[in-house]
Amino acid sequence: MNSDIRLSCSFPEHYKTKKLIAMAGHGAPFSLICLWIYAARNKPSGFLNNMDEFDIEIAANWHGESGKFFEALLKCKFLINENNGFYIKDWEDHQPYASSAEERSGKARFSILARHNPDLHKKLKADGVTSLTVGEYKTYTNRIPTVNESNTKSYDLVTPSPSPSPEPSPNDLPFSDPQGLIDPQPDYENQFEEFWTLYPKKQDKKRCKDKMIKILKKGNGIFDVIMAGLRRYLESKVVADGFVRNPATFINNENWNDDFEPAKAIIDDGPSDEELWEEEQRLIERGLLDENGNAVNPY
Repeated sequence: MNSDIRLSCSFPEHYKTKKLIAMAGHGAPFSLICLWIYAARNKPSGFLNNMDEFDIEIAANWHGESGKFFEALLKCKFLINENNGFYIKDWEDHQPYASSAEERSGKARFSILARHNPDLHKKLKADGVTSLTVGEYKTYTNRIPTVNESNTKSYDLVTPSPSPSPEPSPNDLPFSDPQGLIDPQPDYENQFEEFWTLYPKKQDKKRCKDKMIKILKKGNGIFDVIMAGLRRYLESKVVADGFVRNPATFINNENWNDDFEPAKAIIDDGPSDEELWEEEQRLIERGLLDENGNAVNPY
């Protein structure tokens, strides 16, 4: 879990910050920072999946008029609405360390595996593995090396002690998890809901859910593969052109494994100097900024 975020020294004087204050009040920047901290801890990708307007304002510790802060975030482009979900704009650019938390955790799991099972760690490293998903980590730390008939090393699941041997207490387990790197058994229904929230077409949900859960139960790390493929699909040219497959087709064909032609990138250089000046004049006329461009408390 991330313990800090980056904050630019120009944040208090940035035009977007002033506009946010003008629209939602002087408490809005603090709530925005609270939202960034929440994302660093709980949504390191910057995608606020499964969160609506109400959830976002709660995460931001917003105590003003309901909906006002959320609306201001969208208008000031601190938050963008894409593919039926909300994203913190330019999160990876402004928070590169926080956004790579999952990658760092994967490398940490792989490093700990070296202490827990050095032979397996060496074998995986030779195969080019440098990071482990939570599912892979749980699988590998529940395996022990054995020697098969060909005298080559393989890894079989640990068999339980024969009855009536007592189960080991937590203190007797060969490996503890003081850093909280191991997650509980995957919640397949929540994983499907994360997929469903992101998928732009909603159709035949029950059948899609049943099929998806069967696929998720096949092996470890499949959910990460599905979501990575889905994001490639959502950023593809075919989706940008308005052609979206039915979700059942996408799931049955396992289209997350396909290659997609990416959509042409749209470069947003932000408002021009002239547009910024005109917007500032409008805010001054409305009494939200003084003649020096400083926000006026609307309360």
